[in-house]
This record gives sequence, structure tokens and C-alpha cells, in this order.
Amino acid sequence: AAFEKCLNEEPPFIEIEKGHFIACWKEFEKNA
Repeated sequence: AAFEKCLNEEPPFIEIEKGHFIACWKEFEKNA
């Protein structure tokens, strides 16, 4: 379900380390 969100919705941007951003619901939900 989270992966499908990556394709269908604008995911949040998360800075996982300085200058390194990810944008995926899968990562967001895993870290929430």
C-alpha cells in the first residue's frame, strides 16, 4: 500500500542526512 502511494500521491520530503532527501510514503511511514 505504501509503495502505491509513492506512485499515486505526492510524497513528503524527508532529509535523512544533511543534503540527502528522500520523497516516498514508504520511507515516511517506516520512520513515522
